[in-house]
Amino acid sequence: MMERNGNGAKDFGRNGVVVYMKKRELGEVSKKERSHRLSKLGRELLYYGLTELYGLEGEKEPIGKTPYGKPYLVHHPEIHYNISHSGSVAVCAFAPFPVGVDIQEKVPSAAEKIAGRFFSAEEVQEIQRSEDPERVFFQIWTREESFAKWDGRGLSHNLGSEKKTGYCFEFIPYEGYFGAVWTEKKVPVRFWRLGE
Repeated sequence: MMERNGNGAKDFGRNGVVVYMKKRELGEVSKKERSHRLSKLGRELLYYGLTELYGLEGEKEPIGKTPYGKPYLVHHPEIHYNISHSGSVAVCAFAPFPVGVDIQEKVPSAAEKIAGRFFSAEEVQEIQRSEDPERVFFQIWTREESFAKWDGRGLSHNLGSEKKTGYCFEFIPYEGYFGAVWTEKKVPVRFWRLGE
């Protein structure tokens, strides 16, 4: 369900996953500047969620990193979050347990070549059997990324692994994008699109 934020987010976030998303037109900018602006948008969503869901002043919360580089809130380790951005969209997921989220804009790619190098044999076959190999490629890629971010050790430890624990919820944040949320078990996931 996609909806604008409402009073239910705070209560919902105690047991499930809340994902805030926002699209911002960035104009013609360099790749570096686009990444910078999207990172800033991701932080805006983080601060918004910390205020909306937990009553915290997000900008004042110190952020630490695990040995593998996964960010966490130093004074509130019970609040788990994860940020992703692609194209002109950023998302931030919140949960009372570890969570990973990834989004990807569907752009032309060498899907089968990349898949052959990084994906499991089963995933490569899934792409090859598909009538829309690029769509399946991006679905698999977001699943892989969200799992790696949930696990906290990064893609190098997980990419192409046939055996994955936990639960994946796939979603379409905006037309032309793919997304996935990963958690340890099947839980409700609710999405809120925030205006520009």
